[in-house]
Amino acid sequence: MAEVSELGLISKVVGQSGAKETLARSLHSGRLAPVQLFVGPSGVGKGQMALALAQILLCERRGSKPPLPPMTSVTSGSAAAPTTPTSELWACGVCGSCQRVARRESESLLWLEPEGAQIKLEQAHQLLEFLSLKSWGESRVVILAGADALSPQAANALLKILEEPPENSFVLLLASQLAAVLPTLRSRSQVLRFQPLSSEELRQALALRAQSVGADDAKAKDTAQAEAFPDWILEASQGRLDVAEQWLDSELLETKQVFFSSLNHWLSGQLSLTDLMESLNPHLSSLSQGLFVSGLLQQALRDALFVRFGLEPLIHSDQRPLLQTLAASNKLFDQVEESFQLERDLKANVERRLCFEALFYGWAQASRGALGRAR
Repeated sequence: MAEVSELGLISKVVGQSGAKETLARSLHSGRLAPVQLFVGPSGVGKGQMALALAQILLCERRGSKPPLPPMTSVTSGSAAAPTTPTSELWACGVCGSCQRVARRESESLLWLEPEGAQIKLEQAHQLLEFLSLKSWGESRVVILAGADALSPQAANALLKILEEPPENSFVLLLASQLAAVLPTLRSRSQVLRFQPLSSEELRQALALRAQSVGADDAKAKDTAQAEAFPDWILEASQGRLDVAEQWLDSELLETKQVFFSSLNHWLSGQLSLTDLMESLNPHLSSLSQGLFVSGLLQQALRDALFVRFGLEPLIHSDQRPLLQTLAASNKLFDQVEESFQLERDLKANVERRLCFEALFYGWAQASRGALGRAR
């Protein structure tokens, strides 16, 4: 259950000052575009922001109460400064509507996301029916997660209503990549870009997530200790909360340790290629595990490039000897490209062990001295 507070869900949205500023000015001017397109990587707060904006639009007290004091600007040693446009980003958080939105149970809110790989025509019809009904309140809000996964039929069905939405209706589209959203949808939307979180923002988001899932939850207790985690976890997460939470999984931490230890021993000639694959095989039992290991490899090669050119920060600074070995390879740029091809092959359902074994065998053949020997 999402947590409500005195300032509403917007107080739980970490970072994204640019998007907040744009939305606040639109609300202040009374010109909020009825179709919004939030674009950015997963885990950076697009869904949170959409739900917070829905709460703001549906809050029962916004029309009769000025912005709450914590949202006004105060100058040290003086009275409160005039209310700024950014103070428009608030919801009371306590009225019936705010609480129902926080639980995603509001009769004025519809949340849709892909069923399988796509948003289907039936879901588009559900959206159309929802917006055609007489409003229960002053506004109606649709949050469409995965706007870049709309089937062609679903997208075509929505074009007219997105061009001319009913009065007091808002459609919030969420997408990971702008280029993957149909141009006809982009042209009907106000586009807001969401950036990866900084390391400090990521720490704050982890702490807030721990509070929201409850202190008795085992994962929440791990998350609450996020400040004690090494910096490499925040670097490896690339500003994404969902990736950071993966690192809280003890099994993934073990996979990381096994992968780097085995790779280091293979590169130094202490393990054969057969032994390397035997150590990795238990960690390649599913596609998600295979992609996780390929991601580790990509991060290690990225760090190797940083080592070669004297750049910081390193994602895996605790693996410096391994990174120095990789950085010494005269095929480093080729290996970076091969690591991305590995990811593509895995996603194409090529047999996982074969993918990794072929890659490492090629490395060994290309440079036996720097990259170990296949025995």
